[in-house]
Amino acid sequence: MVDEHTEGACCCGDCACTAGGPACGGKAERPRNLVRRLQRKFFRPRQLAVYVLAFCWVIIAHPKGGALLAAGVSITLAGELLRVWATGHIRKNAVLTLGGPYRYIRDPMYLGSLMIGTGLGLAGHGYGVLAAFLAVFFLIYMPRKRRREVRRLMDRFGSEYTDYLAAVDSLVPRLGPYNGARKSSFSLRQCLVNHEHFIAALVVAAVALLTVKSHWHPHWLAPPSWLPPWI
Repeated sequence: MVDEHTEGACCCGDCACTAGGPACGGKAERPRNLVRRLQRKFFRPRQLAVYVLAFCWVIIAHPKGGALLAAGVSITLAGELLRVWATGHIRKNAVLTLGGPYRYIRDPMYLGSLMIGTGLGLAGHGYGVLAAFLAVFFLIYMPRKRRREVRRLMDRFGSEYTDYLAAVDSLVPRLGPYNGARKSSFSLRQCLVNHEHFIAALVVAAVALLTVKSHWHPHWLAPPSWLPPWI
């Protein structure tokens, strides 16, 4: 996952360097820089570990179909839609994003990821994997992210972020919008700049594979026979 509000230095993104400025060498450098950005964002060891574990989960999952599969798929897709909504508003490292879903919740991308993991666990009928995911998410992932991000955002945005932090919860939405929220419009281009379409493609692929397993039980997606049913 990425920082909800900040990111590293720009490299051929939504900034002056897209106009061919000296910051990154102009248009001739853009394809190379895009590859570097993708490598840095999606192919670091931490991300690769997540992809491998997610693939393994799809293989060992044993979805039963019916209401549980439908509920899990619905939660998963709703979580991805929330992430898409958020990434269509956030301009990382530029401003403190207070529009879109950020009017109601401080970390909508993390909530979306939580919903995706929970939904896939339910859809795959894997309560052991779901319990492990929730434990890692709440006991390791979120505390680490909060320690790093809150300090960085307070240093960068000062009292504006302090007021926002006090008024808006990280994962529990407000009933009404934050009073200090700024109006912003959803931008598909910004969503693409934030590379959310790659995450969306992975989520859709996982949902499709679980659906195929639940209905047609292809042998090449069958879980190992030695796995206990509660995994």
